Amino acid sequence: MENKITYETKFSKDEWNCVIPTPIIWNVEEQESLHINFKKSNWSNYKILSIHIGSQTRTGCRVKIEILGPNDYIIASKFFAIDWEGSNNLKLWLDKLGFQPQKETFSEVCGLRMICETPGIQKSVLSIERVSVYRQNPTWDVNKSDTIIDMSWASVYGENQWATNGANISEWNSVNNDSVEGFTRKQTNTGYLFEYTNNDANKQVLIVERKFDMDISDFSQLLSKMIWSKDTLLTFTLIVDGNKLLNILENSKFPHDNVINTHLGDWLVIGGSLNKAKHLEGIRITLTGNKKLEPISMKMFWILLRKSTEADNTPVKKVSVYLSSQNHKTRNDKIVERQVKQMLLPSYAESVTPIKNPLTDGLPLGFYITRENLLQIRNSVLYGEGKKVLKRIIEQADEAISSDLVQHNFYGTSYGGGVGLPKGVNGGGMKTYAPVVALAHLLTGEEKYAINVRRWILRAARSEDWRGEHGGCVNRPQINDVLPFWDSFTGWYPKGYAGYMNHPFFIADVAYGVVISYDMIYHCLNIEERNEVENAFEKHGVYMLYDKLKNSRNFYVNMNQGVLFATPLLMQTAFLKDKSETYRKIYEWTLEFLKEYPLGTWSEEGVSREGPGYGMFSFSHYIEAIFPLAACLNEKVENMVSDKMNNVFNYFLNCLSTCNEFEMYSMPISDLSGRWVWPGELLIFMAKYMKNTYAKYYWDKYYKDNPPPSIITLLSLDTDTLAQIPQLPLVQVYKDEPMAFLRTGLSYGDTVLAMTNICNVKGHGHKDRASILLEYNKEPLILDPGYKNYSSPDVALYSQTFCHNTMTFSQRNQKGGYNNYKTSITDYLSISESEHIIDWVTTDATDVYSEAEKYVRHIIFLRPDVFVIVDDVIAKAFEKIELNFTCLGPVEKKDKNLFTSKTKMNQLNIHSYALEELEHNFKTFGTLWDDVPSYRLILSTKNMVKSCCFITALSPSPLDRENKIVIEKLNNKDILGLSIKSNDCEDIFIYNINRNELIDYGVKTNCEMIILHKQKSVLTGGIKFHNNKLEKI
Repeated sequence: MENKITYETKFSKDEWNCVIPTPIIWNVEEQESLHINFKKSNWSNYKILSIHIGSQTRTGCRVKIEILGPNDYIIASKFFAIDWEGSNNLKLWLDKLGFQPQKETFSEVCGLRMICETPGIQKSVLSIERVSVYRQNPTWDVNKSDTIIDMSWASVYGENQWATNGANISEWNSVNNDSVEGFTRKQTNTGYLFEYTNNDANKQVLIVERKFDMDISDFSQLLSKMIWSKDTLLTFTLIVDGNKLLNILENSKFPHDNVINTHLGDWLVIGGSLNKAKHLEGIRITLTGNKKLEPISMKMFWILLRKSTEADNTPVKKVSVYLSSQNHKTRNDKIVERQVKQMLLPSYAESVTPIKNPLTDGLPLGFYITRENLLQIRNSVLYGEGKKVLKRIIEQADEAISSDLVQHNFYGTSYGGGVGLPKGVNGGGMKTYAPVVALAHLLTGEEKYAINVRRWILRAARSEDWRGEHGGCVNRPQINDVLPFWDSFTGWYPKGYAGYMNHPFFIADVAYGVVISYDMIYHCLNIEERNEVENAFEKHGVYMLYDKLKNSRNFYVNMNQGVLFATPLLMQTAFLKDKSETYRKIYEWTLEFLKEYPLGTWSEEGVSREGPGYGMFSFSHYIEAIFPLAACLNEKVENMVSDKMNNVFNYFLNCLSTCNEFEMYSMPISDLSGRWVWPGELLIFMAKYMKNTYAKYYWDKYYKDNPPPSIITLLSLDTDTLAQIPQLPLVQVYKDEPMAFLRTGLSYGDTVLAMTNICNVKGHGHKDRASILLEYNKEPLILDPGYKNYSSPDVALYSQTFCHNTMTFSQRNQKGGYNNYKTSITDYLSISESEHIIDWVTTDATDVYSEAEKYVRHIIFLRPDVFVIVDDVIAKAFEKIELNFTCLGPVEKKDKNLFTSKTKMNQLNIHSYALEELEHNFKTFGTLWDDVPSYRLILSTKNMVKSCCFITALSPSPLDRENKIVIEKLNNKDILGLSIKSNDCEDIFIYNINRNELIDYGVKTNCEMIILHKQKSVLTGGIKFHNNKLEKI
């Protein structure tokens, strides 16, 4: 039944209010809707709708707000989620509601209606305390000291009011001006993006400005979280007190050398004193370029004003930080000192509960360690590798205790640590360290480990929220802090729109550590303390994880975050399922989710639909999940694995780079690949439970003497699998998710060409179908410019098609999204003639181009060191058709058809021919790795054409060895062909333009394409392509 009430209104030029004498209580799921009627009002001169709403608990209920006109006509609408507890001032930009109406639309507003669209996991009760609209730009008070005055990450909260006037710094620009040539302005959920490109390298100046009209007399500092292009200079200027200029930052470079790898998305908090300024009139941000012909850009996440409070007296501490891009120490880690303000932890009386025997009073669910296997595990750590693992566990447990989960954490990762962060309360340190300390207690029986992890668990249970942190961040941002884009401020705001940010990461990290440790020290807690922990699961740990997974199930069941969120959700609800039917249903839902998870994340042949980077995350997290999943199903772990897992592992092997002496780096295909290291737990698990001999090889080589101090390591050590040096086929072709790897071997310095053309990207993919990568003699001569950086202003650049080694139409992108495109490996054939091997792979990428009627790429490997790439393109209309190459070394044009790219050790000759006249262009956009440059070569048809065939021969050679391969164009108007000669061998490639019968080359055929091999001028064999099939000659 609809709850419909009429109220009086009051208004002025600056504000309109609906008078609500006493709060309206709305039982959301029980009542059909809440309808607030009032006299017809004109809102057209107001900007912001403000609704003060109280909520008893977080339920995830989805509520639709409708603004009504006469006769209940719906003017605009917007959803929000009940994701907060307590009071919330929901502030929404009127012109961003629903279909983004114009302000005139609000000239006759007669009411407001709220409708329950999706019930929450519990009953939802809201209290509506006030409804108003006003002219001022909104601000958000987020704690006692800090007020946000601009932010971008939720679409209905942020409003991009920033303008540019090009490079004119002499006058204030009073209108939003997007018409300046080369200027780009975007609002994203990882910050405002501003970008500028000028064809004159001496005029690379980007200026953005925003008007304010704000009393700032109560504030002492202004802070902003920003990131900007390398080698550019940023000036951040406030206009205060009658056009006075106050520089918060002046001509400053982004400190790339002082932060962790910026590809992880690290931002700098800039700021300074307001110098007793009283009124803020505007902000101007100026970015001066590096005098290169490339875009300059910056991103801004938020701006806040800070009051002086007692928190300013928090002492500054020095902490040691691992600058690691992994979730464990790696050989490349640097340890640095950071000065931080550590917020004081709440003080609780120490528990005095007697510590009982885990074999009789503990391990109630046995997610990893059980009453049945504990004695066996204790025995296994007395000798051999188990003894080494125990030593590492004790070392890490003692370190965690000595620093109370704060010092010596990993900085900037999704797992542990952070600077100045009370990790026992809100942070990922619970995941990294608490299980290890609990494990130390179970293995040694020492009570000090149980006492400390008990303190952390109870402290977490008593904390206000688990959404606060994820990675390296602090309770209050401080000037010069380096923060990930998911920092503590965005962990809470804006309330009602949590789905826009990565809050489940925060909760998953904490909940994982708490629930595993809780199971392991259950015997150290009394009934009241157990209730505290399980109540915290209900209050903090279940809602957001389930809400996120349930509302986007088809997305998460196919990508790494799904298993990352579902594993702690399963374990928490396993404790709660007997308390209520609600939690039993969530528990059973999560079980089915995890059982289905392996079906979509990887193809049957083992290809990760997220690429080798995030695919490795998915694989590692799934292995973490197998143990509690098996426990909940009362199954043995051995029965939870499948042969498909070995296929996945072999896919990762194929993706390994041959350009690093360290063997476990992958090629940079899609996001988070390139320098992601295989976890030791994954390797020893595969060796034990999948009898994978290659995994055992890498374990023995890299981890055996220094094993990871983890539960999975202990549970996987007892294996009789023998190590075997990995061997891969010289050609690996995947057809269910099209990819191809053509190699001379897997050793450091071997040649490998990889091609990716997968149908179905499940997350974190680039627009890179049919793109190739070439590694040769220890260098990536043709490379991907890097995986996506979620906060860098270059994020849009490095995922785009033109930054990959594939075809484009006028530098436009391929189709994106998570659609299942009809890409394919259409055929593959390999022949051996007189010890000369020819491999030919054909792939179709037509479906990912809106402009293409046909795009087929042929890759021919003339072993050991020549590749012929044939691109056969037909467009739907006249287009500029281009091939793009991102090279490691600078590219020079040597003659009409030859380009060279010279690196430290090698030279790559690029021979380019086409049916149409070509032109070229060079670009230098760099990569996401500071130590890896890149140089772009763009080969384009000179004119707009409907079709074109390109033939590109890639011929690499070491600088210290003469390249004796001679590549020449065949002189025949009916074909486009190449002769490739080396010593007494010759390979002839022919593209048969008119499909006439070929009679001049020792064969008689009218096929489309053919490769012929001659030994001492005698034809020995070849491959022809005809009617979409490859056939041996």
